[in-house]
Amino acid sequence: PIDYHKRIGGSTMSKGLNGFRHFLQFLNLIIRIVTYFRPLRFFAWPSAILIFFGFGHIIWTMTQENNISDAGLLLLISGIQIGLFGLLADVVVRNRNVQ
Repeated sequence: PIDYHKRIGGSTMSKGLNGFRHFLQFLNLIIRIVTYFRPLRFFAWPSAILIFFGFGHIIWTMTQENNISDAGLLLLISGIQIGLFGLLADVVVRNRNVQ
């Protein structure tokens, strides 16, 4: 057996807000790792969701009010931009891995 001294006090990792702060730091680390190595996988879902809701809102307002909604266009364009940002980040990662 290994001899050791008993810990004085309690754990510093999970007390009060300190534990919540460590949890947020952990989530931040996971998000950074995913965006660093697989950016397209990270950005594809938000992009697809925004595009889906954008098209849905545009189709709904065209059938109800016979015009194109600004909110629908904003959702659609935001989804396209996030998707293109993910594609650009994926190209950068693949180019970095080749060199």
